[in-house]
Amino acid sequence: MRKEDITPESKIAELRLDIAHPNSKGKVFVLLEGESDVKLYRKLFNNDTCKIETIPGGKIFLEKGLEILNDIYKLIIGIRDADFLHLEGKKSQFPNLFLTDYHDYEIMMASESQCHCPIFFEHTAINANEHQATFEKLLKSIQFLGYLRWYNEIEKLELNFRGLKINELFNKRTFSIDERMLIMKVIEHSPNARLKDIEQIFDSVNQLHKNNHDLRQICNGHDFMKVMAHFCSSSHKGINEKEMAIYFRIAYTQEMFQKTKLFKDTTDWANKHNCIIYHQ
Repeated sequence: MRKEDITPESKIAELRLDIAHPNSKGKVFVLLEGESDVKLYRKLFNNDTCKIETIPGGKIFLEKGLEILNDIYKLIIGIRDADFLHLEGKKSQFPNLFLTDYHDYEIMMASESQCHCPIFFEHTAINANEHQATFEKLLKSIQFLGYLRWYNEIEKLELNFRGLKINELFNKRTFSIDERMLIMKVIEHSPNARLKDIEQIFDSVNQLHKNNHDLRQICNGHDFMKVMAHFCSSSHKGINEKEMAIYFRIAYTQEMFQKTKLFKDTTDWANKHNCIIYHQ
């Protein structure tokens, strides 16, 4: 079966069979949201004691799959991007479903200087002492977009962000994005939007922005990868966001991961269940 033909239901059925197989006895199943998550987490977990799997369809189906499989197997955990849950003071609905420390795993990686500095060295002429400030300016450039995403979620506006070409809106010189133009572009791709008044949306997003939240919780990792890729691209060498995400996954190490709350929480779970999920 081709990957694109796998449904959440067929994947859950496949996992049921895999769990029941004698070779899976004692193995920990780690369920993730998508294929890119697998590429990162399979290098962080012990592949001799764990099976790293993804359930297609995003968070809803990941949680549904976890709920179904929890009834037949105890050595199973899920990891999902926190999105805005930390900002809203919410926790995951299952004790074995863990959240990334920041908005998503891409921001978790990008926040590490040992990840973004080598990329700046490779693709820009920025001095080393300016790397951290440049990272922070890139992150700040997408903060309005992050708040717009959050506002859309809070008010259930049904805005569509797919296909949004941030690179066409991002100004490399000023590290800025025209916010009203951004709203207009999103609305153009949102035929079912419940609100299309640009000024009303602009004012409401800025009202939300006044609370001055941690940008690592606000900003979406895919948005960051797009502006980072655009910033690091030159006239003779273009880089896309997928390639940029690959650079970060390669640079991100077990030692970096061990500093996270996600590592601590999953380690505590493993100790409680008397199993090994990481290399000793």
